[in-house]
Formats: sequence, structure tokens, C-alpha cells
Amino acid sequence: KWMLHNPIKKDTLFYGEFNKGFPAGKLVSKKIDGAVELRQEYYPNQHLKKSYSYDNEGIINNVTINDSIGNQIFSEEYYTGGMLKKRNFHTSSSYIHFTVKGDTLAYRLLASSKDSIITRRQFFDGNKLKSDRKYNLTTGEGYLKTYFENGQIQTSHQLNNDKPHGVYQ
Repeated sequence: KWMLHNPIKKDTLFYGEFNKGFPAGKLVSKKIDGAVELRQEYYPNQHLKKSYSYDNEGIINNVTINDSIGNQIFSEEYYTGGMLKKRNFHTSSSYIHFTVKGDTLAYRLLASSKDSIITRRQFFDGNKLKSDRKYNLTTGEGYLKTYFENGQIQTSHQLNNDKPHGVYQ
């Protein structure tokens, strides 16, 4: 274990558990005023398990969760002030992104690994649908529709291998 102590504030500025010089266990880093800036947890094999970083006000701005071999499973990013900006599910290649107002900006959802259907949608402000794309990873077939901001369909066409195919409508 390794600690760095602030004698004036009587607080720990840094706490870390190490094994042969590498992080193993928990690590916490604080600013001189005592606000937490980073919390991490490690697997026994020294791969990062979880990481939480914070802004100057102590509000969370990033979260990362990894598996025991170091692959990212999940991550989140936040706007200043703590509003969710992005959430990523790396194992399923799914994500959702938000505007600073909290409206959905875009998302991608892999329904399941069995049917391999991916849905991607993008939005204008106010959660108005901008584009809707759905396709099957196995067959490569799907469709894409784009919309004007007033909700009327702008284009509609089929996809083959996630690329435009056929007649635009």
C-alpha cells in the first residue's frame, strides 16, 4: 500500500494498493482540496477493472468497466455538470448519445447475437427522428429512412451489406 497524506487538511490525497510495482486492488486520487479526481479498481492480474474520474467540482465525468483481460465492456461520458453524454456497451457494439439538454442524439442497438439485427437512429433536437437504419448482420439486408425536421420522409431505400442498394424513394 502506498499513501500520500495532506497534514494541513488531515486527509489522504492518494491511496493505492500495489503488487511488485503495479496497481492491484484500489487506487484513489484526490486534489489538494480533498475532492476526489480518480477512483480505480484493479483485478489481481493488474488489469483495470473499474475507473471513475471526476471534474473539479467532484461531479463524475467518465466511467469505464473492463473485463479481467483488459477489454472494455462498458463506458460512460458526462457533460460538465453531470448530465449523461454517451453510454457505450462495447461487447454488443451498442451505444446511446445525448445532447446537453438530455435529448437523444443517436443510438445503435444490437438486438441479440442470435438474430444479429442492428438498429441505428439519429435525432434532431427535441427527439425528432432524423434517420432510421435497421439491418441484419448475417444477411446484410435492411433499410434506411431519413426524415426532414418536420417529420416528413426525405429518403427511403433498401440496404445490402449496410450500403444503399436499389431505388431511392
